[in-house]
Amino acid sequence: MIIIVVIFLVCQTPAFVNQLVYVIGVEDSCGLPYYYYYHLSNIFVSANSAVNFVVYCVFRRQFRRRLRDFCGCGGDERHLAASVISRQKREENLTLVTL
Repeated sequence: MIIIVVIFLVCQTPAFVNQLVYVIGVEDSCGLPYYYYYHLSNIFVSANSAVNFVVYCVFRRQFRRRLRDFCGCGGDERHLAASVISRQKREENLTLVTL
């Protein structure tokens, strides 16, 4: 999960610097460097969310499995049935523990 933190820092730092520059009051007219920096930092913030999804898909098997189940494209009906049975057993155990 270190990669998620690194991506977060890389993508969010320009936006943080952007906020500091905005407070200082730099002119942001079209053609000036800050104008382009502002838009680039916003793109990085948006890219952070998209990249996180890809990283989770690539590195987390459980995330992929849950995503397939959520989308209904798990493929194997036995796997889906086992998932439902497993969930029911967990709920039963939780009920027993709370009683």
